[in-house]
Amino acid sequence: MLDNIYKYMPLRKEFFDNFLIRGSQKYALNDPFELRPSSNKHAKLLTKNSYFDFAVISLSETNNNLLMWSHYAAQHKGIILELDLKHQLFENYSTFPATKYDEELDADVLDNEEIKRRAEIKAGKVQRVRYNTLRPSYTKFENILEHFLIKSDEWIYEKEHRIILPLVTADRIIVHVDFPAFTRQFLIQNNTLLQT
Repeated sequence: MLDNIYKYMPLRKEFFDNFLIRGSQKYALNDPFELRPSSNKHAKLLTKNSYFDFAVISLSETNNNLLMWSHYAAQHKGIILELDLKHQLFENYSTFPATKYDEELDADVLDNEEIKRRAEIKAGKVQRVRYNTLRPSYTKFENILEHFLIKSDEWIYEKEHRIILPLVTADRIIVHVDFPAFTRQFLIQNNTLLQT
């Protein structure tokens, strides 16, 4: 079991005031094949499983990898955070309850399907990425977690671990103007803070 884990990142002076860490959504992940179907015929399935509802915080077992410093820490000009996995932050995470509007009751009610989905991805838990030469199947899988934690073996040097979080728990969401229009529209429809 790891005691510490590391986050490579560019230096943001405001980080020391707000301690916000980036959680990347599907289209911001650096592996172009990650969380993407091998053909358009599975696009409907992916929308159904709501990959867009979650963000990934990428962490590493190592703090001395030159490629990581180059790729994720502003070409060696950034910083690395050392996180203590025994800290209560990692023990006490609880995701916001999932609700939906029930017209008959004229009230928000717990959405059991969303609660199940969040339980399947183990939201808020540090989980090891598995590396494989094969991409996960988009038609046969036990749960959505498989897709969030499998990367091509070309990325094995990262020794990555991930925290997967529902976007609704984010303190701030920033969407780049180049992101696909349907992602921006989804966030606007769901009253998400949108910054460009």
